Amino acid sequence: MEAALGVRKDVSVTVKAECDTCSGTGSADGRPPVTCGSCNGTGEQIMRNGFFEVRATCRACSGSGTVIANKCGSCGGAGVRSTRKSVEVVVPAGVDDDTTLRLAGQGDKGEQGGPSGHLYVQLRVEKHRVFEREGAHIHVRVPVSMTQAVLGDSVTVPTVRGDVDLKIPPGTQPDDKLVMRGRGIERLNGGARGSQYVHVSVRLPDPTTLTAEQRALLERFRDIELGRASPASGGAADGAAGAAAAAAGGAAAASGASGDASAASKGEASAASGSAEAASSASSASGPAEHDDESGFLGEALRRLRKAVSSDKKQGGSSCADGMPDPQRPTRGRKRRSVMDASDSSSSSEDEQWDRLR
Repeated sequence: MEAALGVRKDVSVTVKAECDTCSGTGSADGRPPVTCGSCNGTGEQIMRNGFFEVRATCRACSGSGTVIANKCGSCGGAGVRSTRKSVEVVVPAGVDDDTTLRLAGQGDKGEQGGPSGHLYVQLRVEKHRVFEREGAHIHVRVPVSMTQAVLGDSVTVPTVRGDVDLKIPPGTQPDDKLVMRGRGIERLNGGARGSQYVHVSVRLPDPTTLTAEQRALLERFRDIELGRASPASGGAADGAAGAAAAAAGGAAAASGASGDASAASKGEASAASGSAEAASSASSASGPAEHDDESGFLGEALRRLRKAVSSDKKQGGSSCADGMPDPQRPTRGRKRRSVMDASDSSSSSEDEQWDRLR
C-alpha cells in the first residue's frame, strides 16, 4: 500500500560526518594544512626506471598535496568521522521493487572540508496479502456465492484507496475478470493511472451447513434443470400438504354431515312411521273418505296398494267358487288370494281389511 500511494519514512544510516573536535579542519590547533614535502603539492609521486616513468598517488598527503602538521586526535586529521543519523526518505507513489532513490547531499562528508556526497536508497516492496501487482495494475480475487454469480449482485471490493461497490453481472462464470479502470497505481513517469482487475471466484454452498429449506430449493432446481419435473410441480408439491389437510378437513366435515344426515334420516323415518300409524288410526276411526286426502310418496304407495287389493278381490270371486286358490295361478297370487279370502270370510268392512294389509 505504501508503494502504491507513496509514503515518508525515516531511515537511520551510518555516514561520515564533520568532526566535532576540529570542526572538519583535521588540525588539532586549528592551523591550516601546509604543502606536502613528498610530492611538492602535486599529489603524485614519479618513479623512473630507465626509459619508463611511473606516476602514483602520494602516500604522504593521499593525493591532496597538503598535510596537517598537528593532526586532530579524534579524526586523525581527516576532519570527518563515522556516525549514525536519521534521514527522511520521501517515497513517491508508484515505486516498484528494487527502485533506487538518490538523496543529494545526504552522503558522506568530504575530507578536510570537502562537499558531502549523495545517499542512495534501494527499496524493497513486500508482497500484499490481498493485492497482486503487475506494473501499474492491481489484481484481486473476490469470492461470490453461486446465486450472486447466476442472478447478479453488488459486492464490496477492496482497492488500494478503500472499499468500492462493484456490480456483478448475471451469469458471471468462475474466473471471469472484471475491470475497474483508474483504480490501480500511479505511474512514476506520469500518465493515466493503472486499472484494477477483479477475478471472480464462485463459492459453492457447503452441503453440511445447508438448512432444510435451502436443500429443498436446490433439489427442486436440480430436478427442473435436468427435466425431471415441470416448473409447476414445485408449486403443486408445496401445496400438497395444504391440499391433503384441506381434504382431511373436508372428509371430516362430510363425515359429520353424513352422520347428521343419517340421524336426520332416521328421525324422518321415525316421524314417517309415526305419521303412518297416526294415519292408520285416523282411517279406522273416520272411514274411507279420509284416504283420499293422503299425498306424497306414502299416499301414492297406499293408493297403489289399495288398487291392487281391489283388483285381486274382483278376480278371486270368479276364479274359484269354493274359495280355494286356483292351482294355475302364481304362488305370489295365491298367497295374496288366500289373504283376501280370509278377509272375505270375516264380517269386517273393506276399510278394516285395508288396515290389516298395511
